[in-house]
Amino acid sequence: MIKLFGEYAGITVREEIVKPQSELEIILEVEREILETYKKDERLTSSKEKEEHDIYSEIFLDVKKKLKDFSVDRNHLQAYISARENTLKDSEALLRGMYSGTLLEIVCAHTKEEIIIDGENKKVFNHLFERVRYAQNITIRNIEGYSILGNAASYEGRIEQVTLKNLRGDCIFVGSGRNKGSVENVYLEDISTDNLFHLSGSNGSVQKIKGKNISGESLFSRAGESGILKDISFDTVRGNYLFQNAANEKGLAENISLTNISGNYLFSKAGRNKGILRNISLSNCKGDQIFAESGKNGFIENINLTNCSGFGIFNHAGTDEGTLQNIVLQDISSDMLFSWAGSESGVIKNIVAIHTQGQNAFEYVGNVLPFKNKKEPQSKNIIIGNHQGICLLDHAGERETPLLNVLTEGELLREAFRGSHTENVLAAETISDKQKNMLEEIKKLARGIAEKSISEQEQMHNEIARLQKEIFKEENT
Repeated sequence: MIKLFGEYAGITVREEIVKPQSELEIILEVEREILETYKKDERLTSSKEKEEHDIYSEIFLDVKKKLKDFSVDRNHLQAYISARENTLKDSEALLRGMYSGTLLEIVCAHTKEEIIIDGENKKVFNHLFERVRYAQNITIRNIEGYSILGNAASYEGRIEQVTLKNLRGDCIFVGSGRNKGSVENVYLEDISTDNLFHLSGSNGSVQKIKGKNISGESLFSRAGESGILKDISFDTVRGNYLFQNAANEKGLAENISLTNISGNYLFSKAGRNKGILRNISLSNCKGDQIFAESGKNGFIENINLTNCSGFGIFNHAGTDEGTLQNIVLQDISSDMLFSWAGSESGVIKNIVAIHTQGQNAFEYVGNVLPFKNKKEPQSKNIIIGNHQGICLLDHAGERETPLLNVLTEGELLREAFRGSHTENVLAAETISDKQKNMLEEIKKLARGIAEKSISEQEQMHNEIARLQKEIFKEENT
């Protein structure tokens, strides 16, 4: 109450008390200012990756300046996310996501404690933590939202030690770790999303990723282009196009283990145009076109497939001067298995296929267009044990560059080797005892390879390749 005197004597007025803004209200007010400043920025709709990154960098500096008077912590971050609904669209939705990314980056810069974001099974706004550059020790759980951590850790950024559990919504981690950026040490469990890590690691890296119970299309599709995908393992994934077109254009996908996978086109068209697929193990996988058309003008090495089924596994792989080497197949059911692989000047060597079945396996292998000015065989050292199916190695090899060193075990069904050009074809029943012992050792290694670690598998692949060469070398001495 305020009493007035003089000509206003006797009049009493009430004093209005202005309540100071809470810290959450300040964060929300800064968001409003950011949206107002940037929502008409043409760079948001230019579709140019670098321009969006530049906007994020500018927003980060603005936010850091506007919030300099108090320290944003993980409680503020959780409160902000809970206070916002998915009401914005297009550029404004993207800006809100970028703003949340700057808040996460600021919080991570001031704490080493775990940051937990729990959505309590509710839907959050789109683009949560969009383009955050530096963050660590984060757990995000029980959330539904579009493009969570989209484009994170790009342009020399780094995201590590991230746990995602019970998330739903497309494009999680899409486009992350690009342009010299890095995403490392991520654990995922119970995730339902299309395009998980799609386009990630291009000219950058995505490493040390582990997950289980994942469903959705295009996991790691087009990832690692001119970049690195390394030390990745998944158990129980349902969806098509996993790792399709991965590690192309001089990219590298290395040390990858996948178990209990259901979906078509796994690793199809991957490792092309000087790309490399190395040390990859697939167990209990079902789907058509696994590794189909992969390794075109690329390099594929040390691959293990155990208990896998589907049409066209390795169909048309390693073509156009591509290379497939050190491949072990155990308990595989596939029509057109390895058909046309290594054709058009491709190279196939050191292949072991034990207990396979399907029609037209290895059909046209190493056929069509031999290397220019080269007359020696380019595809060699293939061991096939107990294959069930007609037309095995039908039309394999070329007249000038025949398929060299083939060893078969068990009865061959009709039309095997029909129209093929091969040299040094052996039957397991007629080789020497020394060769038989080496063959048994190869089969023993093949049976146990899926149970070993990726590093142990690499050693076993090398030992199997050595034994293959010894078997055929023994025959020629």
